[in-house]
Amino acid sequence: MPRAPDDERPDLGPCCACGRDRPDARNLLMLHRRAPVPGSGWGCLACGAPADGAVAVVCDDCLPLGEAGLRWVVLGMAAEKRRAPISECGGPFGHDESRHPELADLRRLKEVMGRGEDVH
Repeated sequence: MPRAPDDERPDLGPCCACGRDRPDARNLLMLHRRAPVPGSGWGCLACGAPADGAVAVVCDDCLPLGEAGLRWVVLGMAAEKRRAPISECGGPFGHDESRHPELADLRRLKEVMGRGEDVH
């Protein structure tokens, strides 16, 4: 679907889950996998993780599916609108948790609330 000329939202290309090129493909998922192109993904200034984490763009309809619904990831920079199969991601990627003491606090809070899902 083409965007209106006055639409100022960034065009990030097609959804990495359904593949449709929609104006609401605006949600970014930062994955705990290595990006296909090093230096083009997410990183962390606080712990020094390089910008090597894979990123996926998803539309509003596919957002509730989370990572389980993904077929592709961003290849290069999101504004380039290129995609690669999720299988092209490298191994695990994440924060240096020893440099993020706040994660321990979040984990304890989740345990107290009886929820054990990932907190970062």
